[in-house]
Amino acid sequence: MENFNKLNSQESKKRSPEAMVGQLKGLLLEMSAGLNTELEEYLPDSFKGVGLVDEKGAVRENLYNSENGGPLESEQIENFNQFISTREQDWSAFDDERVRKFYLEKYGADTDEKFMQAWHDEKIKSNGALAEMAVTLLMHKFLKDDFYVLRTNAYDDYAHGVDNFIVEKTTGTVVCTFDEFLGSSDDDRFHKKLDRERKQAIQHGATITYGLGVEYTEENKRQIIPKTIRDVPTFTLPINKEQCLELINDLGESLDAEVGEVSIKVFKSIIASLATQAEYFKDDLSEGSPVLARVNEFMTALVGIQERFHDELNLDGTNE
Repeated sequence: MENFNKLNSQESKKRSPEAMVGQLKGLLLEMSAGLNTELEEYLPDSFKGVGLVDEKGAVRENLYNSENGGPLESEQIENFNQFISTREQDWSAFDDERVRKFYLEKYGADTDEKFMQAWHDEKIKSNGALAEMAVTLLMHKFLKDDFYVLRTNAYDDYAHGVDNFIVEKTTGTVVCTFDEFLGSSDDDRFHKKLDRERKQAIQHGATITYGLGVEYTEENKRQIIPKTIRDVPTFTLPINKEQCLELINDLGESLDAEVGEVSIKVFKSIIASLATQAEYFKDDLSEGSPVLARVNEFMTALVGIQERFHDELNLDGTNE
């Protein structure tokens, strides 16, 4: 498994993947605690005290169980969890004796449960996992005043290919889903990924089984409602390995840390890419497409983001 200790840079020699994972986990825990505190007053009574997201910033499945007032039956959730388990066993080479031996010798994984935990511990040190955590934290840091930046449940990640989704706070509109691409926006693989997302948008867009919305009571009190969201556009956020490593260092040890130059540069690059991708999608979607309606909502939100940061970051939709 490739990881950052293979990078030919001075910074990669100074910090181990384990150190970066520890830093990012700490920041995600801080992000999750903040989200749960903010959302507490908007959750239905049966969900209070539990928290919408877990320590990784991913939505909790138990809040969606019909037994807790959610939209999904227990049997559905059990089937989803079995799907997750099967996928992870396939990807981890669960039945390969050589792999079992590797995790036994390195982690002492002498049971199935310990094997899967060891696989997760190894997986989170990969380039892709580090990039996903770093970009989630970056987007949260910049957008937290107006949007909830949430990591998806593992089922939505594995079944629907979406890692994160962004929700507008005041309206509850899910403006988009996004995942990370580790590499350059000039990479052919990046453009092939955009083509797949464009085709998905033309057909039906992404589904977020463990999504959420906003409803208002008769007393005009806002409530967060767990619900399945459909027809959502998916965007890809490109970041190369060197940028990612610099970003992780720049994020610091607390979300209260001052925003650094690297974070600003990467955020500007991401916003510029999102604007280009949204225009790219609009050219192919018909007027009656529900995905187009969400793309338009996203573009309205994007304009608001650009205006908000225009003076502070000299953000005009281009990457300097």
